[in-house]
Amino acid sequence: MKKLKLSTIYWILTAVFVLLTVAGGVYFFLSPDPVSPLWAFVPCVIALFCSSLALRARDEGK
Repeated sequence: MKKLKLSTIYWILTAVFVLLTVAGGVYFFLSPDPVSPLWAFVPCVIALFCSSLALRARDEGK
């Protein structure tokens, strides 16, 4: 079995959290009741954090 590089794992996490951001945004805008915008904001921040970690791991060669 091929071992995944750390940067690849971070890019996969980034993609997952971007999808969660989109889902949270859709939930925020389409919900009939007042909903907190944190449903979209928190996954967005985590996606940005994972993408910066992926770029750092890629530059270090891991």
